[in-house]
Amino acid sequence: MEIHNRGSIRGNLWSRLIGHQSDLQGNSNKMDRVKAANDTIGRNVSQMKVNMENIEQAEMDNAEELDDLRERLEEMKEKAIEAQCRSMKYNLIFSGIVESPWDANGHGEDSEKVVKTFIRDKLEMEDADDIQMANVHRIGKRDRSTGATPRPIIVKFVFFKDLTKVKMSTRKLAGTSFGVNEQFPKEIEEKRKDL
Repeated sequence: MEIHNRGSIRGNLWSRLIGHQSDLQGNSNKMDRVKAANDTIGRNVSQMKVNMENIEQAEMDNAEELDDLRERLEEMKEKAIEAQCRSMKYNLIFSGIVESPWDANGHGEDSEKVVKTFIRDKLEMEDADDIQMANVHRIGKRDRSTGATPRPIIVKFVFFKDLTKVKMSTRKLAGTSFGVNEQFPKEIEEKRKDL
């Protein structure tokens, strides 16, 4: 019976050993899968680091490019203001001149005729009709309700000498509600107000 028990114990131990070996093999397989997953995670993390470095570099490049674009935009604004100044060099703005109502046909006043009359009568320039004007019109929205505040008239002179003569005569407007001023771009006007 002892032999039989020994064989049975051996068989039992053998099957337990086989079971443990199978468990060890299963654990080894699990460890291999964990190691493979860990390696994959490591590669992914490394790739993410590279991607982050690339993104950071792209952000720095974009920031530099944005700074360059801002600089170029400022240069373009300055050049546009210079061009506006040059195009406005021949312009004067007349303010305070009463605005005539529209006629029955919806036609307004002849702004050039109004300005020339103003120059002749208020600035006392007899040769007002000889002054050549390229463009004359009122600026701003017309106040249809009261018409109390007349819109300014902008005049583009053909010859700078005519503009200069008119400017020199504006001293005669001292103490009146009339004004004659040079036209400047909005940015320049704002800077002049600050001074």
